[in-house]
Amino acid sequence: MIGDEFEAPALGVRPESASAADLFVPDGATLVASGRQALSLVAQDLRARGVRTVLVPAHHCTTMVLPFQLEGLHVETVATDPRCLLDADALAAALTDRAAVLHCETFGNLAGAALAGVLERARRHGVPVVVDETHSVLGPEHTAGDYRVASLRKLLPVPDGAWVTGLAGPAALTPHAVDREITRLRLDAAAHKRAQLHGAALGAEVEAEFDYAEDLMDEALEPSPMSRRARRLLHNLDGGALLTRLRANAARLRSALGEAGLEAVNPGASPCFVVVRHDRAAAIIPRLARAGIAGPVYWPRPAGLPRGRPWRTDLISLPVDHRYGPAEMDEVACAVVAAVAAA
Repeated sequence: MIGDEFEAPALGVRPESASAADLFVPDGATLVASGRQALSLVAQDLRARGVRTVLVPAHHCTTMVLPFQLEGLHVETVATDPRCLLDADALAAALTDRAAVLHCETFGNLAGAALAGVLERARRHGVPVVVDETHSVLGPEHTAGDYRVASLRKLLPVPDGAWVTGLAGPAALTPHAVDREITRLRLDAAAHKRAQLHGAALGAEVEAEFDYAEDLMDEALEPSPMSRRARRLLHNLDGGALLTRLRANAARLRSALGEAGLEAVNPGASPCFVVVRHDRAAAIIPRLARAGIAGPVYWPRPAGLPRGRPWRTDLISLPVDHRYGPAEMDEVACAVVAAVAAA
């Protein structure tokens, strides 16, 4: 299987290399166990500031809006552009005095001039802007915001971890038993997956461990500190080597898919994964899974979404992370081309 959950990390820090902790965590950031917990802290801050509505991209991961709803904030969706970023004109029309904006750098895409201008004007008029950098956390450039948040475990082989900046004061973080259990489960599953790669027959057991940890993560909404074990892994991870490999993988896969006529949604994005657009994505994704290719991002249409509300169903995400090299990227490209032809 190419993609899916990370196995135990293998990229150690060399003496001359930069740690992932130094490269991907801003100075002064508050470290918590998950991205949802980081957003919970932001939601508490926004409520204290008198914010009543949060404007979010129409195409989003549904779990990211829950922290705002739990704080009693109204969530209003705003149309997105072809790259799945907030549409500048739609956002400008939706802004109100008691609103905040959640700008997600979705698929590693960065705001263009028009959107960046609207966000800057919003901030000047007292509208808080929250920038979710989960997909762009490995890149050097980001949109300016009053708050910045990122989950680390989406792109890095750590069992838990996220960060947030911009809070009005120090966050009260309390370790919880459920968070410790999540860390233990994900570390055990990662170790078992590495053993599986070396011949151990543990497929169903590993998948069950990851699934149970994810179920617990959905329930662990009260902010808790990032675990010591995850911090140690992050510090010992060679961030420079990881970036070099990921960029090379993304370039190789984009080139191969481009030659096959497939359109990338994030061609100039921060390093994360490759996303292509195809009208028959719903038929292609299962074919890729049967070929052993697991996409890192899949956001199904939310239950209860009004029938007339559009939702992107034409997106296919593909793994390019540091575990792989040219051979695996060529395998992914061949599998995509075959799945497209058969769909």
